[in-house]
Amino acid sequence: SGSRIHLDPTLIPSYSLFPGQIVAVEGINSSGRTLQASRLIEGAAPSLDTSLASELMEFQHGSIKGMNGMPLSIVAMSGPYTTKDNLEYDPLVDAILKISEDKPDVVIMCGPFVDVRQPLVQDERGAIILNEDGEKETATFQQVFAKKVAGILQELYEANTDIKTQFVLVPSVDDAISDSVYPQPP
Repeated sequence: SGSRIHLDPTLIPSYSLFPGQIVAVEGINSSGRTLQASRLIEGAAPSLDTSLASELMEFQHGSIKGMNGMPLSIVAMSGPYTTKDNLEYDPLVDAILKISEDKPDVVIMCGPFVDVRQPLVQDERGAIILNEDGEKETATFQQVFAKKVAGILQELYEANTDIKTQFVLVPSVDDAISDSVYPQPP
C-alpha cells in the first residue's frame, strides 16, 4: 500500500544500517505500525558495468552518435512542482522554460509529481482542479499527472522540435500516482 512503518531492530544483537541501504528484514508486524525485526539480510553489491576506454573516447569525441567533444549537461530538480494554493504547476512551467533555453542533455525530475501533502489532493477520490471555465472539478491523480506534468513536457517537445533532452522521472513516496519505490529515504 506504500505505507511507511517503524522498524524496531532491538532484538538483533548487532547491526549497521544507512539510509537507502537495501536489506531484507525478517520479523513480525502484529500491530501494522511497527516491524519487530529478528533478522537483517544484506544483499551482495551488484556487479559494476564497465566500458572500454576506446568506447568512452568514441562516445565523447565521435561526431556521428557521440557528444562531439562537448561536456554532458545534466539538470536535476525535485518536486513538489505546485504551489500550496493551486495545481497549476507554475514552478514546473518556469523550470521547463529555462530547460527549453539551455537544452541540457538530461533532466532528472524527482517527485512528488502529484503530492499527497498538497491540500487540493487530500481527497481520496481525486484532486480538485479548475476546468477551462474556472469551475472546480474532481480529476483522478493520473488525469492530473497526464494533463499537467506529461502535458507540459509534451508541449516542450512540440514547441522545440530540435530538442534532444532526455527526461528521467523518479517517483517519490509522497506521490499520489505511483506505488512506493525503494530504496527511498524516510
